[in-house]
Amino acid sequence: MNGDDLYLLKAIDAVMRKSIEAKQRQAELEHMARLREIGLSADGPAATVDRALADEDDRTLDMTIAALEEFRRSHQ
Repeated sequence: MNGDDLYLLKAIDAVMRKSIEAKQRQAELEHMARLREIGLSADGPAATVDRALADEDDRTLDMTIAALEEFRRSHQ
């Protein structure tokens, strides 16, 4: 392996790292948007669940449960 090959390998590695970082950041942004969509970030999980239960809307409750499960998994 010569110097050019090593340079190319380092460049490919750097591009792959940036791609992975960008994908991770995009996933984080999508996750936060989903939490904001149901109001989770505004006043905490308990208040969000209370609102969903008071709303008596199955879709809202399902979204809340799914977001809480995803939040729990991502923070284990």
